[in-house]
Amino acid sequence: MVSHGTTTTADGKTIYSKSFGQNGQESIYPNTAGDEEDKTGEESRDKEITLKSVLNDLHTKEHFIEALIGNLKAYCEATAQKMGQDASLLNKDRTKMFPLNPKHSHHDEVNERLSFLQEFAVNSDFKISKAQLQVIYDLLT
Repeated sequence: MVSHGTTTTADGKTIYSKSFGQNGQESIYPNTAGDEEDKTGEESRDKEITLKSVLNDLHTKEHFIEALIGNLKAYCEATAQKMGQDASLLNKDRTKMFPLNPKHSHHDEVNERLSFLQEFAVNSDFKISKAQLQVIYDLLT
């Protein structure tokens, strides 16, 4: 792509440019002359970013829910191991049990993770599957 007549501001931003794409189309906007693939890419970049779209991307592209359930699983396994080492923890109320962190009770640790999962589900298109629900149920029983 060849650009002509570019004018830039003091901070380096282009304010006017004539561009000629590979197909010879002329455009007064930089980097916009070209084929349809370029236009499709621009439309996807211009898509509005919302909380819901970010959460949906985290769920579909980054497998965030699996990571969150994995974190809950790792916490529960570490707690079970600690409780196996210290039998006195088994007789305590969960709100008074501090197996891994002296600042947060076992109840608070689990409740925060489940509350976060609930908020994630409320603000996104995520629907918990039976398999995911079974994993959480097995961890908490």
